[in-house]
Amino acid sequence: RVGTNLRTVLTLDDAGRVCRHSEEITAGFGMPDAIARYELLTARRPDTENPVSWYWRVLRETTLEELEFMTGGEEEREALEWRFTEMVLRNLGYGIAIGLVFDAIIRWVLRH
Repeated sequence: RVGTNLRTVLTLDDAGRVCRHSEEITAGFGMPDAIARYELLTARRPDTENPVSWYWRVLRETTLEELEFMTGGEEEREALEWRFTEMVLRNLGYGIAIGLVFDAIIRWVLRH
């Protein structure tokens, strides 16, 4: 269970009905806030959206948001996109390397 600060802006029409709303987590990018941001966005997945593609969008957008915050808004979106891609490829590489090491260890143990 995590808690965070959420700001909601409601736009009303002439009859006082909500015609648009937006939500934003305003607490920052600590671990509880990152979890809350992820939970908020995944809970907003439309039933028609594929869960895997929605997860990817949430991961990408939350990472880009955090990178923008960390750089003070100084980097352009294209540079942040490249940093996200670089992070994904690096983590994929780490996963492959760890898997290969475990595979080699298991094969060695089984032979001896």
